[in-house]
Amino acid sequence: MSHDDIDQIGTLLQRAYSGGPDNLHPDLAGWRAEVRAILDGRFGPFIPECSFVAEHTLDRFHLAGSIMAHLERNVPRIHHLAVAPSFRHVGLGQYLELKTMQRLQELGHSTVILYVTLGIPAFNLYHRLGFIEAGPTYIEAERKINV
Repeated sequence: MSHDDIDQIGTLLQRAYSGGPDNLHPDLAGWRAEVRAILDGRFGPFIPECSFVAEHTLDRFHLAGSIMAHLERNVPRIHHLAVAPSFRHVGLGQYLELKTMQRLQELGHSTVILYVTLGIPAFNLYHRLGFIEAGPTYIEAERKINV
């Protein structure tokens, strides 16, 4: 995975998250900027040896899936695991996750973290792979505005 992949990965993320609760960016430019930020280490040192793309040749868009890892507080974090809608439910996400965890272990890491939205299908995948809830990292807060 390299900066040459930014456009394709950005497009994949937009397709994978479109219409769901994790659709963080209103347009493709936002997704591409986030991929660039990950690769540039703005979320923590990028781990290229543990970040992969899965390619296909079925149409002009050639990515079926991708996974990106970086260090967060010296612990590896999976930032995005994305699978194109037409490639879901065939084990590609599990394959990418296991490949990344195997490579992290080979590099001497014993733990990996990720953040997942409750109620989405990926939540079940992570449980099957042995991830356990480590507690909320943020909560929704509400306050009346009557200053």
